[in-house]
Amino acid sequence: MVTEGWSFCPMCLREITEQDKATITQTLTHILNEEASQYEHLLCTELETFAIIETVLPEFRKHLNEQELNVAQTALANLNRILYAVQQKINQRKSDIYKALKSPFSEEDCRAYADAVVAWRKALDAIEECVKRFNDSVNKRTKLYKQIRTENSLLARKQHSALLRSYKQAKENSDKNRELLDSKSKEREKVQMEIKSLKTQKERTDIALDYINHELQYVFYSNRKVVLEPGDGCYKLRINGKAVRPKKISVGERNVLGLCYFFAKLFGGKTETAKYSSEYLIVIDDPVSSFDHGNRVGVMSLLRFQFGNILKGNTNSRILVLSHDLQSIFDLMKIRNEVIEKNDPTFMELVNHNLKMHKSKNEYKKLLECVFEYASKAETYDIDDISDISIGNTMRRLLEAYSSFCYDIGFEKMLRKHDILMEIPEDKRVYYANFMYRLTLNTESHMEENIYTLNGITARFTKDEKIQTAKSVLLFLLYINKPHLEAYLSEHITEIENWKNDEEKWILSIK
Repeated sequence: MVTEGWSFCPMCLREITEQDKATITQTLTHILNEEASQYEHLLCTELETFAIIETVLPEFRKHLNEQELNVAQTALANLNRILYAVQQKINQRKSDIYKALKSPFSEEDCRAYADAVVAWRKALDAIEECVKRFNDSVNKRTKLYKQIRTENSLLARKQHSALLRSYKQAKENSDKNRELLDSKSKEREKVQMEIKSLKTQKERTDIALDYINHELQYVFYSNRKVVLEPGDGCYKLRINGKAVRPKKISVGERNVLGLCYFFAKLFGGKTETAKYSSEYLIVIDDPVSSFDHGNRVGVMSLLRFQFGNILKGNTNSRILVLSHDLQSIFDLMKIRNEVIEKNDPTFMELVNHNLKMHKSKNEYKKLLECVFEYASKAETYDIDDISDISIGNTMRRLLEAYSSFCYDIGFEKMLRKHDILMEIPEDKRVYYANFMYRLTLNTESHMEENIYTLNGITARFTKDEKIQTAKSVLLFLLYINKPHLEAYLSEHITEIENWKNDEEKWILSIK
């Protein structure tokens, strides 16, 4: 009516205005659009239902199940062709929903679609069956493979059991050897450390060797007299350029070596400054025993040098020197007084396990002077009765003091010491050994027991015999230690030397 331009309703003959036409058109359009929308949605759903099938068929190795795959691919292609045609018609309808299709679906199309779906499903079932068979075969093969591996392992183990035993034994040996290697490596490291330590000690020994040789040169005033050289793990000794065994050198030379080694050990590993600045307590016993006069001077000079540096380097350091030799005591006192810059005449004497203070101008020198005075003046001057009576004990005390300080023995034992008697001329040795022994009176030394009586030698000897004995005592000391006697009776040495003229008469008188 709208398109043909009617002005009234053919049903009720009512006039239709332009507004009525617009309202009718709007209402019909709304109704038709809603139905069209629902129909379009239905078409979209159908498109999804008849969507092209996109799937990937399984692949089998070496043309396995090739026929089934070809059938499935053909069925899929045929079904997708039909689905594509269906989608074309749905899209055609969708593009114009108010216009009917010129060639809608026929029964033949429906049968073709149904047949294609059935063929596709059969092909899929066949493929699934192939996949199942394939998986079963794979599972069986895997199981069989595991079984074969187990059997092969058992077979190999049986075939190679001897090799396995050898391997286990070799592994055990390897473990033991590894442990042994570790142990030897540790031992090697230990030995290397010891070698390193020994090398370090050798370096220190070389340094000590130079130091000892320097000290020896200081004592002997010669770089050839006594020299130490490095040996294989020891020192080698040369005397005046000749190799000498230590037991072949004199006691005095051994003592010098010991003293020099002592200072080298004391200062070992210290710098020139630190070796004297350290605090020391030094104890030395008889540092100048068994020395001749020249070596005695050298040792005293060395002690003077070292003691001076030690005491000046550290005022807390202390030095104790022990000796049985009075001359050594006096020399050491001089060294002490020079170092401390004081005139101290005292020294300590150990008597019966007790220390007793003495002065350098002591009883010993007085004893020497008394014996000399009696020997030189008794013939021409009157000697008081006390001196005449006590001269025997005075001589005993003199010899006892000398033997105690110098040799730490009683004087009767001193008279029997071969090395002491060797200092006396051979033709006079028997005389002094026997005649001097008369002073002992066949008893223990009076000096040792501190017993002084008035009868002893006085009651048994004439005055001439006592004078002869006094002279013999001083001559005996002159022979065995002239420097010692010179230190105390320097003004009378010539007179004592002259007494040797009487020795032949004395010797003849006792034959």
